Amino acid sequence: MQKLQQHFIPIKVIVRFSDFKSNEYYNLLGGKHFEPHEENPMIGWRGASRYYAAKYKEAFGLECKAIRKVREVIGLKNVW
Repeated sequence: MQKLQQHFIPIKVIVRFSDFKSNEYYNLLGGKHFEPHEENPMIGWRGASRYYAAKYKEAFGLECKAIRKVREVIGLKNVW
């Protein structure tokens, strides 16, 4: 991520967390082993419902730590 953001300084880079629909993850290589099959992924396990779910909480924490490291340790303040 660091190399990518460096090329955009001072342009703001907005990072999208894991807010994909379950079918988008399901269709990735190996996704069917981790994602539920949902009839309507638009109202299923995504966004906030994914972030606070017990089985995803640790992964969301890692996403937050990564962004914090990029901004505070590496110093790329253009990452949002």
